[in-house]
Amino acid sequence: MSSTVVPLVMTERAMEEAVRTCYIMLNTASLDYHSELNNFWYALRADRVTDDLRSRLDDARREHRARYSEAQMRVPDDALAAADDVHRRLSRIYWVLKRLDGGIPPRREGESLEHAHTQIVELWDQLSEMRRIMRRSIGVPARGLRDQ
Repeated sequence: MSSTVVPLVMTERAMEEAVRTCYIMLNTASLDYHSELNNFWYALRADRVTDDLRSRLDDARREHRARYSEAQMRVPDDALAAADDVHRRLSRIYWVLKRLDGGIPPRREGESLEHAHTQIVELWDQLSEMRRIMRRSIGVPARGLRDQ
């Protein structure tokens, strides 16, 4: 019995498509995670956090982490740096909100509900920057297109 080794070489076009798909999935997961953090923040502020909201937030976090992990292996360094910035900021907000939800007092300055909301709002700039870098990387022209 002879075995033939078939090299698994990805064509340039296939690689470009894989990166594009990775960008789409990462962008979607980042926006979903951001939205769930915002929803959770509003519920926490109103003292109306439910197990369903907690579960949705944790699901969004897991999905984002999976897409970010894939991006670490596929995307160019400039896009990865932007994705890393978004990932770190989302994680910081998540842990502040989870501690507040659990009744754990802030450990540092700026870990208040108000500051978390400011970080959620300010994250739009980093999400837009990440998207801009990803679009540029795959050759999407910036002129005439609104990046939001």
